[in-house]
Amino acid sequence: MASPPKTEADVQGLEKLISEAFKEIDKAHQKGILHKNNAARKKARCSRYKKKVLLQAGLWTPPADHPDHKQWLKLQPKKATA
Repeated sequence: MASPPKTEADVQGLEKLISEAFKEIDKAHQKGILHKNNAARKKARCSRYKKKVLLQAGLWTPPADHPDHKQWLKLQPKKATA
């Protein structure tokens, strides 16, 4: 498994792959190969994976009222107590 991206430039490859996946999913939906809901679910999973990678790399910080804020807090290093 590859190491998580460290900078925004490292994420460009991931964004390109997700963009290509979206195009293929949309084409399959237009041709009738995938149902509308199935295509939407696949695209949502791709987006969720991208957000998870960015979250783990520390390149995205969710606002306090965002559903992923608790997960982000769990990934933060624990502060040492004296």
